[in-house]
Amino acid sequence: MQSLEILSYSDDLAPAFERLNRTWIEAYFQVEPTDEALFRNPRAALIEPGGEVFFAKADGQIVGTCAAQSLGPAEWELAKLAVAPEFQGRGIARRLCETVIDHARAKGGRRILIETNSRLKPALNLYEQLGFTPYTPSTPSPFNRADVFLEKPL
Repeated sequence: MQSLEILSYSDDLAPAFERLNRTWIEAYFQVEPTDEALFRNPRAALIEPGGEVFFAKADGQIVGTCAAQSLGPAEWELAKLAVAPEFQGRGIARRLCETVIDHARAKGGRRILIETNSRLKPALNLYEQLGFTPYTPSTPSPFNRADVFLEKPL
């Protein structure tokens, strides 16, 4: 792998956001209506409410993505982390997560949350390494597959 470049959202990258996320979701779960809404229009769902979507570019192609979803002035969610299967295990997910964490902190975030699933062991290991710890959410997740809830103070 040549150098890794992190890019911010642009509308021409929306298909890569959907492709990368659909790949892992369909491998383990079913795509849910909330996923479809994000895929249909990431600009309206994530960017316009104050969030950002980052992309990892390696070897001339988009190989990963992760969203920083604004939940309010001090709270963010790290969401829709995906790396193409053939590029996994190369530190790309870590770099994307660190980019989202840095972005949330720079925007004044005091806490960042993750909703994930207990079947996703490599992701859970990464989140633990990055300092995320379990918490109990005050409202139900919009995702049926979410059974692990993590937080990290910023």
